[in-house]
Amino acid sequence: MHEGGGLLNWSYGPDDDPSRITGQDIAVVADGKIVALYTYLDPADPTENSAPRADSEDMVRKTVETFFASIAEGDLDRAMSLLTDDVDWLIPGNKSLPWTGPRTRREEIPEVLATIGDLHVPGESETETYQTLVDGPDAVRLGRIAHTVKSTGTRYSMRVAFHLTVAADRITRLHMYEDTFLVSRSVGATD
Repeated sequence: MHEGGGLLNWSYGPDDDPSRITGQDIAVVADGKIVALYTYLDPADPTENSAPRADSEDMVRKTVETFFASIAEGDLDRAMSLLTDDVDWLIPGNKSLPWTGPRTRREEIPEVLATIGDLHVPGESETETYQTLVDGPDAVRLGRIAHTVKSTGTRYSMRVAFHLTVAADRITRLHMYEDTFLVSRSVGATD
């Protein structure tokens, strides 16, 4: 357990086989409350295909880390090349913010990122990654972001979680969980 959440390994089964099903619960915590919970099941036989799974998970981690590094470096073309044409992109929350809601095509994402970037004072943003957890094709990236809003001068900081799925070195899903109501108050948008 750390400030932004925790990981719990668990097992379940009948008395004669109490570890028949195993997995992990990953909790994202903000203000003392669980704001997101992910449950992952281990394969039925964890010794089966262990080497390909490790290679696959290394590829997933590298793809996710390259995507976020590209965004941080301002290399949008490189970041977009890591998304599939049809991508499951979602930022749930306050619908009055123009970047929330689902997107399904890669060409929609640069506008989302530009909208978020244009909202904040350049050079006054901070990002911190606590952990990137990988399980098969899925990755969860836990972190914190802080920005200063151009229009109001308000500074806000919040924990975030990203759930990504990677196939063939490309991201097929990115769901971002942030406190959009905190952002709404900071930018003066209606809830």
